[in-house]
Amino acid sequence: MSKCFLKTFLPTISSLPCSSSPPLLVWSATSATFAMPSTKDDKKPKQTARKMMQMMFAINQQNFNGQGKVSCYSCHRGSSVPVAIPMIGDTQAYMENPEGQGAPAQGLPSVNDILEKYVASLGGAAAIDKISSRVETGTARFASRPPLPVKIV
Repeated sequence: MSKCFLKTFLPTISSLPCSSSPPLLVWSATSATFAMPSTKDDKKPKQTARKMMQMMFAINQQNFNGQGKVSCYSCHRGSSVPVAIPMIGDTQAYMENPEGQGAPAQGLPSVNDILEKYVASLGGAAAIDKISSRVETGTARFASRPPLPVKIV
């Protein structure tokens, strides 16, 4: 089976070279979404998948110079239904490009400079060492569910 066989099912990506096609959810998506013959569009999930892929390609083109930073996993995270709330700190929500990491952008302060100023704004290292506990309170809101009070000790 060709690694680009989904191009048969998804004309959305037919204009892309195989090397730039994102890794697609071949095994789960194909059996559930795509009807045979490949030219039939009678399944709503197939039409929805095409729209989602067009959206994904547009996001990458308009925001990341065509690089594949946003993938199906960015929203679906392994589920057939997109997750409505993005995970905070989820480093796997997009495809990372490690090139160029670690060097501060030109004209910006280094991480150490920022941290030194932050520590100074808190009263210095001695003041931070005196802190023995901290309590954070807030409210978590999830889509249509009622808000939940949150207390972190």
